[in-house]
Amino acid sequence: MRVTLCLLVLLAAVHADSLWFKTAGGPGADESWAVATDSLGNVFWVTHQTVPHFWASLVLYKLRPDGSEIWHRVWNDTNSVLAYVAAVREPYVYVGGAFWQGTADMFVTCFDASDGHEVWRYVWGQGYGYEEVDGLVVDSSGVYVAGWTTPANSKLDLAVLKLNHQGQQQWLTTYGTPNWDEQNGQMYVDDSVVYVAGRYDGPSQLTGGDALLLALRKSTGDTLWHRTWHRRAYNDAYGMTGDTSGLYVVGITMDLGQEPDIFVLRYNLSGNLVWDTLWGGPGSDISRTLVVGPDNFLYVGGKTTSYGAGAADVVLLRMRKDGGLEWCRTWGGDTTDEAHGMCAIGDNIYIAGETYTWSAGQNDALLIKATRFGDFPSGVLESGQRPATAGDELRVSSPAGNRIRVGFSLKRDAAVRVSLLDLAGRDAVAPVTGRFRAGGHAVFLDAGAVATGIYLCRVETDRTVMAAKVVRFD
Repeated sequence: MRVTLCLLVLLAAVHADSLWFKTAGGPGADESWAVATDSLGNVFWVTHQTVPHFWASLVLYKLRPDGSEIWHRVWNDTNSVLAYVAAVREPYVYVGGAFWQGTADMFVTCFDASDGHEVWRYVWGQGYGYEEVDGLVVDSSGVYVAGWTTPANSKLDLAVLKLNHQGQQQWLTTYGTPNWDEQNGQMYVDDSVVYVAGRYDGPSQLTGGDALLLALRKSTGDTLWHRTWHRRAYNDAYGMTGDTSGLYVVGITMDLGQEPDIFVLRYNLSGNLVWDTLWGGPGSDISRTLVVGPDNFLYVGGKTTSYGAGAADVVLLRMRKDGGLEWCRTWGGDTTDEAHGMCAIGDNIYIAGETYTWSAGQNDALLIKATRFGDFPSGVLESGQRPATAGDELRVSSPAGNRIRVGFSLKRDAAVRVSLLDLAGRDAVAPVTGRFRAGGHAVFLDAGAVATGIYLCRVETDRTVMAAKVVRFD
């Protein structure tokens, strides 16, 4: 039996409590590194996109648990902004990353969670080199921030600081050796200590070094202790989390000329290593994020080229707190899909990353709603948002017989051309053209004579171009 799979590209309705995934972006490089939720289960999805400008803008979405949008805000101040981390402490959502104004500086912006307006911003840099925020925790005592900074020797150090709830700096400390030192991924804060993870004493930015766990006094930023871990020639801690039972660190380890494996470490709160474990296969396996779920399991997110369907797939591991692996799941298409950030609430796990498989251009920001039982949305239906589409919408449904149903809605009256293109950009079937009024419409393309392969369903108006990938196979 011949079947056609059609993948949605622009914003589409999803059924309540169903699993879904979304993409966002344009022709350039667009990514997502962070996602967070509030107490009602609303999702704050942080992206940086080259839409509507050629430089990167921070685009923050507030979504309901069913994936429908409550609002989105574009924030850039005509400067390029890269967003890497998010935290929610109601009634605010906080975003951190790199703010480019001649050089890259650390930034944290506080947004009102109800409507997305900016409440305050904090920007810090040394006036040269590169600074960025990768860790962000907000509690009743303040806003704790960690990231990279460039010292006078032009190599990297860790920077950790505390802001009050109005965005004013309370203390700032840097930490490192004469070599390359980094803070990566999320951090963890308890009643008295700030914990950060990264890389320690690398001879260059791309070679050597140990995975680092650093503890600082919460009230002053003074160093309490640090621990290092290594298994192979290059070791880098890309993220961490914790709870009252311990600290959990994730990253990569590899030898020169070899592919990386994922490591997961457990420390007690005094910094003593409890266990370490590796996961990987013959390819490249990388993780930047892990969370402790409400079920007390560890969930590790990343990408794998060792397993899965494409060049690289999203990978999700569930582990016990004794280090035992419960299961692993992969998800993705025929090219590259990867996870960068993650959060868990109830039975749901939200995974932020990027996709080449379902992108409108180079790569798009990706958000996946999965479950803590290892369930992922089908790759048949995908939804996302492009702020530049002015309200136009495209849906491509599975066909009845050999007809592909193309549904679209227009914000304004427009001349429309609906086509199915092969990989050379040629019409694979006769296009449908005409002038359509504002509102919803459906047309059918006759795909009875279309051969097995990958096609692009394209709806073009004088203002927008909407496209959906179509895969046909026997």
